[in-house]
Amino acid sequence: CCCLFAVLLLVGGILMAVQSYGDNHALLAGVILFIFASVTCICGCCTLCVGCVAAITSSSGDLNPAKGGSDNNYPKEVKIRLRRINDRYQEGKDLLSSASKDIIGKISDIKKAKKTEEKKEKEEQKKQDEELEKRVRKDLEAGVPVANINRKYRPIAFYINFDGDISLSHSMSVFRKQVSLIVNQGQKGIDQAIVVLTSPGGMVSQYGLAASQLARIRKAGIHLVVCIDTVAASGGFMMACVANKIIAAPFAVVGSIGVVTQVSLTCIIDLS
Repeated sequence: CCCLFAVLLLVGGILMAVQSYGDNHALLAGVILFIFASVTCICGCCTLCVGCVAAITSSSGDLNPAKGGSDNNYPKEVKIRLRRINDRYQEGKDLLSSASKDIIGKISDIKKAKKTEEKKEKEEQKKQDEELEKRVRKDLEAGVPVANINRKYRPIAFYINFDGDISLSHSMSVFRKQVSLIVNQGQKGIDQAIVVLTSPGGMVSQYGLAASQLARIRKAGIHLVVCIDTVAASGGFMMACVANKIIAAPFAVVGSIGVVTQVSLTCIIDLS
């Protein structure tokens, strides 16, 4: 904008100077260029002001941790997907039934047998509903909150897929927020957390922090299960040892907590 303003101002001045020789068209062109130069100058000033305000706002955000300035390496939000796995399997069963060819459905005995089975299922479901209603009524009389009653008969299994590298530079912040969600929203003694762990190990401090995050889940009274598909060695196995239960695939690489040896050696050196 500044360069354009200077050019228009120079050209306009030249044209107005030419007007002194009796050229009215040059005067008109010079006035128009002066007008454009003025508009360009105003736009340049506005742009400068906006840039200064943006720079000041950005710098103040960097100095204020509450606004996320010093936490730029961490994601500002974590998207969570909740789904009912039972419903997914039921939909697959219904889809398979509809896709398969029914070659016996027209037989009268088959129709009668289906009606009998449906009647039994309805009766069993009715009994289960009545039994559940009696239990819920007792819980209400005991003063149990409605939200806790619903979770009591329909517990939640929180699922986390943890794929760790050597430094955990990208996954640690998200993992910490996932654990915080489980600790704050999980019901003690009712819900459970399932962590599918894959890690060859890595830095002592990072995996020590990750293991302490899993310890938060157990401290909150939530049953913790760690599943190992392929590998959980060194720091990864140290994380798994925090769980209430470890489930590993038959050929998974499991074991060798080298970080514990390193910490113990440091303590021995300090004592000597």
